[in-house]
Amino acid sequence: MTVDELIKAHESKAGETPLNDVFGDGYLYAENRVYRNIRDKAVALGFEYTADDFCDYNVCSLAALPEILNARKIPFLKNAGVFRKMSAKGLGNAAVSELPNIRPNYLLHESAHGIAHATYPWPAGESSAGERERVLSIMLAEAYANAVERVARYSTGDDGSAHA
Repeated sequence: MTVDELIKAHESKAGETPLNDVFGDGYLYAENRVYRNIRDKAVALGFEYTADDFCDYNVCSLAALPEILNARKIPFLKNAGVFRKMSAKGLGNAAVSELPNIRPNYLLHESAHGIAHATYPWPAGESSAGERERVLSIMLAEAYANAVERVARYSTGDDGSAHA
């Protein structure tokens, strides 16, 4: 798909969520039931979405997860404006797959982590048995988030990404 085609799809569903600055978020929310259900469940569990990188997620996302879960805040990048600027500069016919270094948002993945943690929180690792259970719960949460992404990719009948 071209930049202009994706902008048109993004703007057609811009009012579906309050995250209009997240490229494709409204479209995924409206068209992908897995994406929508995971986002709705995360919000119901008290998670919110923020453009404030309060946990240095954009520097080291793996180290940020505990702070994301404790704060119940999922950070995002305002990336929709980049696509609009590309179109305005005459790059609207460029295939998105050919554009280098466009950083996606991982709202679905991090929302799934929030659900997993709210359902099965990491236990304290005071003993070796507690530490094993903590590692297991972290691994299960990661497996859940990855499985949610995979199911979301195929829920619309194609193998496209469910990242916003």
